[in-house]
Amino acid sequence: MDINIIIDRPDFKIAIEKILLDKLNSILTEIVIGVTIDGEKKDIEKKLIYDSSFIKVLINENFIINHFAKQTPDYKNLKAEIISFFNLFSKSSDEINEKYNSFSAFSLIYKYDEKPLHFPFNFSSQNYPKAFENVLDLLEDIISNEKSTLKKQLIKLLLKEMEKEFFYMMVENGK
Repeated sequence: MDINIIIDRPDFKIAIEKILLDKLNSILTEIVIGVTIDGEKKDIEKKLIYDSSFIKVLINENFIINHFAKQTPDYKNLKAEIISFFNLFSKSSDEINEKYNSFSAFSLIYKYDEKPLHFPFNFSSQNYPKAFENVLDLLEDIISNEKSTLKKQLIKLLLKEMEKEFFYMMVENGK
């Protein structure tokens, strides 16, 4: 699956399938999209970034390298539909963002070395389309460019996070 839309409420699944996926499945030929309901509470204390978004979009390397980077017709069709989908939620998400700074209606997630990188969209919805492409640009750089400064910093950060997880594990085991 190239893209997995993760939600925590079953009623959102029906809406996403009817509003977004039915349309996308009729126009996309190579990008595979699914929807997953994830209602479990996560252990947020040990996460690098806690993401409270009610719609999380998990993207994989195949999508970034073979569709986004090449700007395939499938990617262009997906982008147009995603922007329309963002617009459906824009008014309500903007109102919530004004009241709660930590709220994000959407977030993109990419697993780098099995560690999820979260990119929450907790700003005005008019910036969602640009943010969507900026995150994909950033991820393409991390994936494709061995000398990327960002990639080097990310590796350092992940190593620190692994050390922290090891420490928590040792504390939990009484060592």
